[in-house]
Amino acid sequence: MKVTTWCFGLLAVALIATPAKAASLLAYEGFDYADGTDIGLGAGADTGTGWSADWARNSSNGVENSLRAVVGSLGYQDTDGRVLATSGGYGLVDWNGLLPDNADAAGSGSNKNAQWFRNLDLSATGATNMGELVGPGNSYYQSFIAERRGVLDPVVVDTNGDMIADTTVNAPNGYSRNAHYTLVNGNRFGEAVQIGGVGVKKDAWTLRAKNSAAEDQVSDVRFSYNQQFVVVKVTPGVLDVNDPNFVPDLVEVWFNPLLSSEGAAGAPDLVKYVLDNDVAPYDVAQTGVALAAGNFSGNRSGSVMAFDEIRVGLNWGSVTPYVGQVVPEPASLALLGLCGLGLAGARRRS
Repeated sequence: MKVTTWCFGLLAVALIATPAKAASLLAYEGFDYADGTDIGLGAGADTGTGWSADWARNSSNGVENSLRAVVGSLGYQDTDGRVLATSGGYGLVDWNGLLPDNADAAGSGSNKNAQWFRNLDLSATGATNMGELVGPGNSYYQSFIAERRGVLDPVVVDTNGDMIADTTVNAPNGYSRNAHYTLVNGNRFGEAVQIGGVGVKKDAWTLRAKNSAAEDQVSDVRFSYNQQFVVVKVTPGVLDVNDPNFVPDLVEVWFNPLLSSEGAAGAPDLVKYVLDNDVAPYDVAQTGVALAAGNFSGNRSGSVMAFDEIRVGLNWGSVTPYVGQVVPEPASLALLGLCGLGLAGARRRS
């Protein structure tokens, strides 16, 4: 009886001290590279955990230094004062690399987008994609920090008050095209779900399915020059329309939520069922993530996006770790193991 009481007491303490994120984080990229590293077309050996390979560009979409490391991690603190755990620097996706963003890429012969993707390593699970891993009706999560920046367009303004535009200045480009975080399938750049600036002529964070503008979900959160910590929840559905339990894949998005729990974060800012052109169900079947920044077009400068702290996990806590969370030490886990042995011995003696 003493062994049982002691063990249940120890188990209770351990459960209280163990966050939900334990053993649930599948992949992480903190961009822990030397400042200025050409991540995309550099020497390889990319950092992070849970990925099957280095960052790769989609076909020829990505010039030198169009995915590069910048010193100093992007950060986030929620309104309750919790600070997101971060490491390393951040990644800058700049469509034109180190060249000016208002000109065509030198020697490219055409205007190229910067499109970089990285695949998840699910080999140990036996699954080929995240939907297959968690199954219909269950959910998985991902998070990232992002900001669209460095984009200026020439604008003619009135400087002397005569109501006649007379001077050209550079002003922020509010047109939020082709700059986004992407849930990809097919081990390349299959764009299942896009989150960011995706073609709508409105400066707002937007959720789009299968690169189709049909039923875009547009938030009231400004997109350009407005850093956000974004949490994404994906719930695979039952996609057979003849099944009585039919339901499409569901994507929910939060901007700058509370870190402590999904319940504390409240309702998502954007919600969308994933359909092909808003008609037929579409299997997200996520195999990786992608980062994109659109090219120079006409008189509009190309896109520049900063990304950091990319996480994919099986619950809210795995993708929202914050400074000061208590993680059980190995010694505590060992005590729980001894507890189990003690209970087994007690049962044998009874």
